Amino acid sequence: MIGKDTLTVTSPLLPNLDEFYGLLKEIWDNKWITNNGHFHQELEKALCMYLGVEHLSI
Repeated sequence: MIGKDTLTVTSPLLPNLDEFYGLLKEIWDNKWITNNGHFHQELEKALCMYLGVEHLSI
C-alpha cells in the first residue's frame, strides 16, 4: 500500500484490462505460451515491415 509519505517517481502505462484479457485468453486458448507463438510471429512481421527488412528474429 502506498502511504502518504511515498514519492512515486514513475507509474507504468498499462493497457485496458478488458482488452488485455482478450489477448491473454487467445494465448491460453491456443495453449502456446512459449517462443514463436502467434503474437511473437505477428510482432516479427510488423517489425520487418517497419524496418524494411525481409527477415529478423526476436
